[in-house]
Amino acid sequence: LIVQGSKGYEAIMIDEIKGQMEIVVKDLGTYLTHVKGVSGVTILGGGSLIPVLNFSELGDVSRTLYKEEKSPSHSQVQELPLQVLIVDDSISVRQSIARLVKHQSWRPEMAVDGVNALEKLETFRPDAIILDIEMPRMNGYEFMSILRKNEKYHSIPVIMLTSRTSDKHRAKADELGVDFYLTKPFQDDTFVQLLSGIRQYRRSH
Repeated sequence: LIVQGSKGYEAIMIDEIKGQMEIVVKDLGTYLTHVKGVSGVTILGGGSLIPVLNFSELGDVSRTLYKEEKSPSHSQVQELPLQVLIVDDSISVRQSIARLVKHQSWRPEMAVDGVNALEKLETFRPDAIILDIEMPRMNGYEFMSILRKNEKYHSIPVIMLTSRTSDKHRAKADELGVDFYLTKPFQDDTFVQLLSGIRQYRRSH
């Protein structure tokens, strides 16, 4: 059935057309005026109440529902697993952090030093990077100086995780654009809580 609605012509699928008749449309009343797509009701000879449909409103409702189904909600976007690049030359540290990440149903990727991390970034786009300082070939500071100069990667949050606790090391990390500085050993709960808020942190910077 083709009808003219507020946005043009609408196609309505029906089983069959019974016929046509003149009717008196009754108001829905105060409690049902919010019902979309129904103009009122009519009473048939046998006393049956039949709703009178407003095809224009029904078309608007169906288009709205279709758009909501096609557009991912904020919660659906947030459900995507966090991707974390772990850069540390210690295999035990890498594996320990990877287990924590996997336990949260996130996805870890590991690199043994700065050079290896840059190679990983060619195919893996992390939501956060966990970075040690002292590593062979390219240390954490050298990696940061390259990362922050690259338009493609400069906005990725970096958590520096190191055994170095001096103010000198913290100041150097801050100067190079490290976002968070954690020292080893660290509390698992603190680490997970920090990673959980990484996406929100990234959007606001």
